[in-house]
Amino acid sequence: MPVFNEIFGTNYPLDVPLEQLRNEHQTLNGEKITDSYFRIGKKGYHFECQSTGD
Repeated sequence: MPVFNEIFGTNYPLDVPLEQLRNEHQTLNGEKITDSYFRIGKKGYHFECQSTGD
């Protein structure tokens, strides 16, 4: 939880349940996109990293 607390200014304890949700989808042209999507309690968090120089 330290990463979530630092990035989002939250104060989650270390033992809070974290649920990893579906993180992959396909665009209309067939490109596969993978991100990170998590849920803590009722709040969702989306992480995205750019891996190409577009």
